[in-house]
Amino acid sequence: MPRNPRARGSHYFNRGPGDVGADRPKRREYYDADGTRDPLVIEFPFRGYLPVFRAGAQAAEETADPAPAAGRTRRQAPLLAAIAAVALVALGLARYVAVLLRLAKKK
Repeated sequence: MPRNPRARGSHYFNRGPGDVGADRPKRREYYDADGTRDPLVIEFPFRGYLPVFRAGAQAAEETADPAPAAGRTRRQAPLLAAIAAVALVALGLARYVAVLLRLAKKK
């Protein structure tokens, strides 16, 4: 009996080491055809073994708000982070200049 978990799985399911991700296309095909009405979709990310659970297409349509809430999108996050970083650098620079001017007045 193989000791390595991957080798054990290959042994029991009669698959080679390269066949580990072979179920992804089958699962996608199922959810595109027979599984369209399933309330839950189970996905395995590429090069990952932890499943990701999400609502199925029909469940998402039933729970979707007609008007999306106003808020920040993921695309705006890097822009806001860059603006915040520039503002912090500007404040630090202003503080540094103020300290230098105060020291120059004392001399």
